[in-house]
Amino acid sequence: MKLVSSALDNYRFSLVLIVTFIFLGLVSFLTMPRSEDPQLSFPINYIVALSPGTDTQDMEQLIADPMEEAINEIEDLKEVRTNISNGLVTQRVEFNYGTEPDEKYDDLVSALAQMSDRLPDTLTKLEVKKLSPSDVNIFQFALISESASYRELRLYAERFEKILESVNGIKKSEVWGIPDQQIQITVDFERVKYFGFRLSDALAAIRGEAENLPGGHVNVQGRRFTLKTSGKYVDIDAIRTTVIYALNGQPIYLKDIADVEFIDAEFEYVARYNGQRSIFITAMQNEGTNIYNIKRSVQRELDSFKQTLPNHIEAQVVMDQSKSVTKRLNEFFGSLLTGLLLVGAIVFLFMGVRNMIIVISVIPISILIGFGLLDLSNFGIEQMSIIGLIIALGLLVDNAIVVTDSIAQQMSRHQDVKLAAKKGTTKISSAVVSGTLTTLLAFLPVLAMQTNAGSFIRSLPLTVMYTLIASMFMGLLLTPLMVNWFNKFSLRRNSQKAHTYNIKLASRLLLAFTNGPYQSFLSFVLGRSKLFILLILIAFISTLSLFSNVGVSLFPKAENDRFLVNIKLPPNSNLKQTASTAAEVEAILAEFPNVASYATNIGRGNPRIYYSETPLAEQPNQAQIFVQVDTHNYSQYWQVVRSLRERLDNFTGAEVTLKNFQQGAAIEAPIVVYLFGDDFVVLQSVSKDIESLLAGLNGIHNVLNPVGEEKLTLKLNIDRGRAAQAGVSISSIDQVVRMSLVGLHVGDFQDNYGDSFKIVVRMAAAEGAKLADLSNIMVPNNNDQLIPLSQVASIELTAEPAEIQHYNSQRSAKITADVYGTHNVEAITQTIQQKLSEFDLPTGVRFKFGGERESRDEAFRGLIKSVIIALFGIFTVLVFQFRSFSQPVIVFVSIPFAISGAILALYFTGYSFSFMAFLGLAGLIGIVVNNSIILIDTANQLTENTGCRTQACLEACKTRLTPIILTSLTTVFSLLPIALQGSLTWSPLAWVIIGGMIVSTLISLIMVPVLYTWLSPTSMTQ
Repeated sequence: MKLVSSALDNYRFSLVLIVTFIFLGLVSFLTMPRSEDPQLSFPINYIVALSPGTDTQDMEQLIADPMEEAINEIEDLKEVRTNISNGLVTQRVEFNYGTEPDEKYDDLVSALAQMSDRLPDTLTKLEVKKLSPSDVNIFQFALISESASYRELRLYAERFEKILESVNGIKKSEVWGIPDQQIQITVDFERVKYFGFRLSDALAAIRGEAENLPGGHVNVQGRRFTLKTSGKYVDIDAIRTTVIYALNGQPIYLKDIADVEFIDAEFEYVARYNGQRSIFITAMQNEGTNIYNIKRSVQRELDSFKQTLPNHIEAQVVMDQSKSVTKRLNEFFGSLLTGLLLVGAIVFLFMGVRNMIIVISVIPISILIGFGLLDLSNFGIEQMSIIGLIIALGLLVDNAIVVTDSIAQQMSRHQDVKLAAKKGTTKISSAVVSGTLTTLLAFLPVLAMQTNAGSFIRSLPLTVMYTLIASMFMGLLLTPLMVNWFNKFSLRRNSQKAHTYNIKLASRLLLAFTNGPYQSFLSFVLGRSKLFILLILIAFISTLSLFSNVGVSLFPKAENDRFLVNIKLPPNSNLKQTASTAAEVEAILAEFPNVASYATNIGRGNPRIYYSETPLAEQPNQAQIFVQVDTHNYSQYWQVVRSLRERLDNFTGAEVTLKNFQQGAAIEAPIVVYLFGDDFVVLQSVSKDIESLLAGLNGIHNVLNPVGEEKLTLKLNIDRGRAAQAGVSISSIDQVVRMSLVGLHVGDFQDNYGDSFKIVVRMAAAEGAKLADLSNIMVPNNNDQLIPLSQVASIELTAEPAEIQHYNSQRSAKITADVYGTHNVEAITQTIQQKLSEFDLPTGVRFKFGGERESRDEAFRGLIKSVIIALFGIFTVLVFQFRSFSQPVIVFVSIPFAISGAILALYFTGYSFSFMAFLGLAGLIGIVVNNSIILIDTANQLTENTGCRTQACLEACKTRLTPIILTSLTTVFSLLPIALQGSLTWSPLAWVIIGGMIVSTLISLIMVPVLYTWLSPTSMTQ
C-alpha cells in the first residue's frame, strides 16, 4: 500500500498531520455541546384546554370535537390522541417523520387560533407545547417558605425567572405552583334585591368600565395626536366606585352591592419540596450549548439571588441535569481507564512494553479524532454518543494489534525495521480496510433508521463509525511509525531482556497450544468435516431455542437516580383530599435513608425534566412526586426502587404507583391495549373486562383503565315550562349558576407594572359552593324579579364517565399496565394477544396494541430493508477483496455463531434482547467478520506460495492465532467492567459482544478452516 510507504518516508508530515487531528479532537472535546440527551426537535406537540366546571361529555362536544376537526385539516398529520375529563382536554398531536417541527407547531397554533371563536367563553386556557427532547428543563429550583404570601413568593420567583432567561444558553424559564391572582367581586343578592335593579346592569357596567378601546387620532394645526379614552380601570378603588345604577338621582356604586378584593384564585396546583410549602422555577437549555457552561453561570446567579432573599424564604436546587451528565461521563471514562489497563496487561504479556504502548495509544487518539468528527457533524456529548463510545471501545485496538503482529513477523525475517514496517503493514492492509468497511456497513441500518427513534440515536452509530475510521488510519499509519521510532530509539539492553522474558513466557504458552492441541484437533476435524459441521449446526439450533426464554424488549428503564411517584384518588376527590394523601406518601418517602429529596406536585404533574415523559395535566384528584435518591451503583438503586414499590403497592385509599423514567421513545406504559368503538357504553363495558383480564395475569401490576371509571355529577334539570311561566331565560340560569360556582370573567385589570389580572364576579365564597347553596341561588326574570332556582330547576346526582378518550377522532379506551422487572414484556403481550383473540368482542369493537410493541415496531420500521442492503454491501466488499463467491460465504458463517453466543450471554445473565443489545450485535458482527477476513486473507497468501489449500489453511491458523486471540481477549476485557456494572442500558450491550466474541472465536478457529478446505474439494487431494 503506497499510503503506508509514503507515510513512513515522509514521517515528519505524517506526524504533523496526526498531531493536528489529535489537537482538533481535543479542542472539540473541550468545547462541544454537552447534555444528558440528544438535543433534537420532533414534530410532536401537546395541547391543554381548561374549562372549569364543564362536565366530561360537554368537554367532548364543545371543545374536543371542534379542536380535532381543525387539527385534522393540517397536512402530514400522523396521529391525535385525546383525553377528555371534567374541565380538561389534553391532546398529543404527532406529525409524520421528516416534517419540520417548528413549521408544524406554527400550523397547529394557527389552526387552533382560527377556530377559537367556535370554543365556549368558559375556556380559561388553551396552550400548545412542544414535546421534543430539547424542550426539557435542565434545572428545577424551589423557593421554600411556610410564612411568605404567594404574592411575595411570586415577586421573587419572577425576578429569578428573568435572571435565568438572561443567562447565555437558557432558552426559557417558568414559574410553577403559584395561584393566579384576580380581582374577585362577590355580589350580595340581598343588596341587589334591595336596590331593585337587574344583575345584568351591574355586569354591563363592569364590562364597560373594564374595556379599553383606542380613541383614534386627531389632527391639530398640522400635528397628529392620539386620543386616549377614559376606559380601563387604573386601580382597585376605581373598580369599587364603578357606578352601577342611579336610584332617585343617587349613584349606586359597586361597593354598595359587592365586596371587591384582590385575592389568589382558587388553588388548582400546590407545590411542596421535602414536605415544605414552596413554588418551583425551571429552566430549559438552548440546542447546541454546553450544560457545564450554563451550570457555572446559573450557579453564580443563584448565589447572588440568595443574598437578596429575606430570612423566611429559602432557595434550593431541586434538580440539576449536569450531575447526570457528569455521572455518565465519569462512568464511561472510569470504564475506559479500567479497560485500558486490562487491555494493556494482556498486550504486555504477549507483545511487550513497546507494543503495548503502541496498541494502547490508538484508543484515546481514535476517540479524540472521533470527537472532532462528531463535532463537525453538529452532534454533542450525550448519552447516545457515550454508548457509541462504549461499543467502539471493544473495536478500536483490533487493527493496531493485527498490524503490530504482522510487523513483528516481518521483523523476524528482515533486519531493516523500516522495511519490515512497510511490508508487515502492506501485507495486512487490505484485510484491515475490508474489516473496517464491513463493520461500518454493519452499523448502516441503525444510521438509516427513518423514525424519531432513529433520529434520537443517530449520534450513536456515527460515533462508532467515526472512531473506527480513525482507528483504521491510526492502525495503518501511526502503528508502523511508532514501531519504527521505538526500534530506532530502543531502550537499554537490560530493559529489553526483561521484556523479552515476558514475551517468551506468554508466547511459549500460546505457541505450545498452537503447535500441539490446536493443530492436532484441527487436523482431526478436517478429516471429519461433515460430521463436525452437523454437530455444530445441532448445537447452534439448540442455542436458538433459548431465545424465547430471553425475550425481546425495546429500550430499558432509565437509571439516573430519580423516578416519579404518581398518586390518583377517586374522580370526585378535591385538591384538599389529594394534598392529604400526598402528605402520607411523603411520610413514607422520608423513612427511606437513600431518598435524597422529593418535590411534590398536587393537582398536576412535575415540570418536564425527562425527554420521554409527558407531564400530567391539571386534575384535582392527582398528584405527582419527583423523587431523587442517593445510591452508589445500579444494584443499590434498583434495591431502593423495589423496596419502595413494595411499600406503595400496599397503600390504601388511592392508586399510588412508582414510575421509572423510560429510555427511548415516549410510551405511557410497557403494555397498552387500545379499544375502538362508537358506542361508549359498550366500549366502557369491554374495557372493564379487559382490565380484569390483565389484572389476573402474572407479572403485571399498575393496571389502569380511566375509561372504566365513573364520576358522580350534579346535573341541573331545567323545567323549561316553569322557566317560561316565571319569565326566566335559560341563558340567565346558566350565567347565574356559573357565577355562583366558578365565577364569571367580565374583564381584565392591568396594574402599573403591566401585569394583567382577571376580574371575576362570583356569588359564593372563594372556596367554592356547597350543595345547600344551590337551592338559595336567585335568578332574575324578565320583570327584574329574583326567582329561586329551585322553582324552575331541580338537582339530580348522576354518574358520568370520568374520562373519554379519542384516537384519531375515534372513541377509544386505553388500558395500560406495567411489568415487573423479572418478566418479559413481549412474552406477556403475546399472552394477552392470545387471550384477546379468544375474547368475544361485540360487533363494532376492535383492539390494537400500543406501548412497547408499537414503539418497537415503529423504531425498527424499514430496518429489515436496511439490514439486507448492509449484508449485500458487506458481501460485495468481501467479493471484491477475495475475488470469490465462496470465501465471503465462509466469512458470513461466523455471524450465526456470534449470535448464538450473544443469546447464551443474555440467557445466563438474565437480560432481554433490547435495542441496546441489538446495537451490541451490530458491533459484534463487525468484530467476528474481521477475524474471519484476517484468517482467510492469510490463507490465500500462503496458498499462492505453497499451492496447497489445506496446508496453507493450517499454517494460516498457526500464524494468525495470536492476533485473533489477542483481539478477542482485549475486546472481552475492555468491555468486562461495563458488563459487570449491572446497568440495564450498557450491560446487555457489553454481554452481547462478550458472549458472541467468545463463542464465535472458538467456533470460527475451527469452522473457517473446515469450510475453507471443504468448499475447495480439489485442494484435499493435493
